[in-house]
Amino acid sequence: MRWLPWVFALLWLTVRWAAGEYTGYDYEKGRTAGVMANLLIILVVLFGGLISRYKKPFTKAPTFMEDVRTGAGAAMKYVIGVTAAMALWYFTVSPELPMRRAHDHDANAALVATPEMLEKVSQEYEQLKTLSAEEILAAANERTDLMTSPGFIVSSSFIGLLFTALLYSFLGAFIFRQFIRREPAQ
Repeated sequence: MRWLPWVFALLWLTVRWAAGEYTGYDYEKGRTAGVMANLLIILVVLFGGLISRYKKPFTKAPTFMEDVRTGAGAAMKYVIGVTAAMALWYFTVSPELPMRRAHDHDANAALVATPEMLEKVSQEYEQLKTLSAEEILAAANERTDLMTSPGFIVSSSFIGLLFTALLYSFLGAFIFRQFIRREPAQ
């Protein structure tokens, strides 16, 4: 169980690479596969930690919070490992974000390409009425650059995985104690 979270982080990287190859590095489809793999792996690692805990002998049965801590500890190892794998994926391996950024820049340019489109955008968004087409395009491209930067993706993913792992630790410990747990080995 000691190395399992780290092995699963490498498994996530493999799944993400395969999803990228399969989808032609379409960011939306690959991201969905990566998120689903993360959710499943967090559950597997969490329950694996709890099961391995109950296979060891101890003098008194663990409390609910000890079970939460055991599951969270295993899940946090995975979160750290998969965050490193995500950084490797998005900063070096994957062409998804530059492709997505170029696509979004083209879409932004199309929004202000004609006076009719510019008028429509200005009517939909009150704060854009005083801006020129170039200013609107620059602001849209700046937002696109932020939302498709690898640092933003990795850090927001880390925060999301951290909260998910903590929530799953409480839910997993409850489910484990209610349905799976056997009496501890003496």
